[in-house]
Amino acid sequence: MDFPKLTRASYAFYNCQFLEKITSDFPNLDYGYGMFDNCKKLKEISQYSYPLLTNGSYMFYYCSSLETFMKQTPKLNNAYSMFRGCSNLKEIGFNADNLTSANYMFYGCSSL
Repeated sequence: MDFPKLTRASYAFYNCQFLEKITSDFPNLDYGYGMFDNCKKLKEISQYSYPLLTNGSYMFYYCSSLETFMKQTPKLNNAYSMFRGCSNLKEIGFNADNLTSANYMFYGCSSL
């Protein structure tokens, strides 16, 4: 399922206990605050790019099974606690050119 017109998704998938893989596309998402917060079984995100994402605060907060995040995020400017508590996160890659807030971004990411 794709969400071609979705721009805001605060806590949209909060606490989805059995979500393991995201295969949906969110090409117009600009505000992902807490979108996948506490999805502890989430391991994989197939979307290559979040071209309009500006606010990723708490987006993957305590997604403790997430291992990799290699995405294009050219407009990301707020990543406060974006990956906080992602204790299995081993590999990251994203655009940081516009990043202005990264407080606690990788706090508790003990595998990095």
